[in-house]
Amino acid sequence: DSDGFGEPFALDSYKYQRDSLRLVEVYRQRGVVAWAREPEFVHVKLISILFALLGPLFGYGPLAAEPFNLLCYLFVIGLTLALGQEIGNARIGQLAAGVVALWPSLLPHSLQLLKDPLFIAAALALVLCVTSWLTRTYSPRRAIVTGAITLVAVLLLLSVRSSFAIVIVGVVLFGCVLLVLRQLIERRPLYWNMVGPLSFLVVGALLL
Repeated sequence: DSDGFGEPFALDSYKYQRDSLRLVEVYRQRGVVAWAREPEFVHVKLISILFALLGPLFGYGPLAAEPFNLLCYLFVIGLTLALGQEIGNARIGQLAAGVVALWPSLLPHSLQLLKDPLFIAAALALVLCVTSWLTRTYSPRRAIVTGAITLVAVLLLLSVRSSFAIVIVGVVLFGCVLLVLRQLIERRPLYWNMVGPLSFLVVGALLL
């Protein structure tokens, strides 16, 4: 349409546009603390920042939010490349990244005010971390870095779509089972590889 929203596949963009504009007004009238306390999706808050900065120049639509969408798009391609290399080789990663970069349904969705690009990027980051439990032998430093990335990815996924909590737990549990099987097959303990999944399970159990 005239604002750059695609119909009918991106109807949620209208709602997120209204929510982002409301957050801009909250920030202007009541300050950053009130803005931070508003119970909105994380991508709506990020878009509201761009609206406040770029809206006067480019309007309050997809063009103003493009830095956020572009960053998510690049993360999706980069994580796909890394995942393909992790389970195969450089050529597999390049082919997978190329297919995803030109995927017909991803391209238009990455130009709207939707939460899907952020969700896909966080999901790929989680899958990459779980995959590395099975393909690499961790050092203490790598265990800490991967654990932090896993935590951020899980928090983003839950903040975007909390209804997927059971799927997230299932992915981590499946990775834990395969990691235990790997240790049994290789007949050696991988203590640092176990730090991330065990910490996640303990925190998840406490929250439940």
